[in-house]
Amino acid sequence: MGDLRTLLRSPSLQRLAGYGAATGCGALATLLAVPLLVRLLGLDEFGTWSLLEPLLVIGAMVALCGVEHGVIKQAAHDGTSIRKVVGDLLPAVLLVILLVDLIGATVLHWWFGAAVSLLVAGLVAAEALLTLITTAYRSADRLAVYSVGQAGRSVSFLIVLAVMAMLSPAGRTPVETLLGVRLALVLALALALIAALRPRPRWRPDRHADARTYGVFILLTGLMGQVLENCDRYLLAGHASIAEVGGYVLHIKLATIVVQGVTTPFMIWFPMERFRHFNDSDGGDRFFGTVAFLMLTALLLAAGIVWFSAPLLLGWFAPEIPYAPGVLLLLLAGVVAVGMSYPLNVGLLKPGFTHLNLIASAAGLTGALVLSVLLVPALGMIGGAGAKAAATLVFTAVLCGLSQRVHRVNFRFARLALLSAAAMALGVIIERFAGGGELPAVIGKSLTYACGLLVIAFLLSGRREGFRVALARADGRVDG
Repeated sequence: MGDLRTLLRSPSLQRLAGYGAATGCGALATLLAVPLLVRLLGLDEFGTWSLLEPLLVIGAMVALCGVEHGVIKQAAHDGTSIRKVVGDLLPAVLLVILLVDLIGATVLHWWFGAAVSLLVAGLVAAEALLTLITTAYRSADRLAVYSVGQAGRSVSFLIVLAVMAMLSPAGRTPVETLLGVRLALVLALALALIAALRPRPRWRPDRHADARTYGVFILLTGLMGQVLENCDRYLLAGHASIAEVGGYVLHIKLATIVVQGVTTPFMIWFPMERFRHFNDSDGGDRFFGTVAFLMLTALLLAAGIVWFSAPLLLGWFAPEIPYAPGVLLLLLAGVVAVGMSYPLNVGLLKPGFTHLNLIASAAGLTGALVLSVLLVPALGMIGGAGAKAAATLVFTAVLCGLSQRVHRVNFRFARLALLSAAAMALGVIIERFAGGGELPAVIGKSLTYACGLLVIAFLLSGRREGFRVALARADGRVDG
């Protein structure tokens, strides 16, 4: 009981819970928005929407040039106030956003026309500003304001979609209309959060250069990751109808529940904790090893629940789309592999080593492109999902290997492999002996899997005391 109280009172765990709640709320809103998007747009237009969505993320990343990662470094590592950090960066960031938007709108005009290209350019600017300001709040552990930005983007869009669906139950909505709605919501939210911080904009190209220098290799890694993540849908679009692309993306959306529910809050929480633990007496070995095991447990738990729930969810999203279990299984394997790349990469985000992330990203990207080109034309969706799963495994393996050369951590890989194998065996047994896709059966299978996996993880861990000490270190109560 004492260990449990220690865990629950730990500010480190409370921060993780807070970030998890914020991203979980946004993830739920994103999930609930999918059937509304399909209903409002139709499957063909939803396919177009699915091709535009990654461009918004990539465009915002390019427009920021990696400075959002530099914000964390300047605030958490250098000790500069976020008000000053944002004020010093904002003028240069706005200039770069304008240049990226002009180039991007010109290029997109050839494929999607003037209206869509201008709306996408506006959304790229709004998303970039919102990412910058929410990252600043996160770096200062201002969880309440961060949560407004993180969850507000998705929740507000969901509310508007629901109202539109009620007002036009049978009609179809042009994709331009929904892009315009999302632009208005994201821009208003970004400007409100910037105004709340009240930064004093100053032209400080040196500060922008410092943030960019730290973040540029993380940016390039992220861009490669986006290409790895999305190249399959664009290649599939060249060999299948836009409606089939929409169906494939719906399966991706199901797998992405794991990302939104587990990986995203971890990504938000872990960078700050990593900086806090580099200087532990054991180099953070105990903390990082424990976190990796818990992260894998959470990923496998979420992936299993999504697997059991998938037929029910897909029938809710789009009943006309046939369920492809093989596709979803491969997509979930890829999601788990990518999720583990974050706790297993401790060393390559140290200042001076971020450029090494590019090697792992290049390996994964090469694998994704080669396998997608070979498999998608012949196998369609299953080929794209298989290429993605294999490429993400390569990426995570190379990334972890390079990280270990910079900052060695005893992750106890045999234990991680045993947990993964046990989770797969448990899922197969439950699916074999407990059939049915109705809601009561799904709940029963999910609860059985969750209880079984947690028992297995508990038996394999053997480090309850170590985790208590690791969290105590995070809060400054133990000095090794």
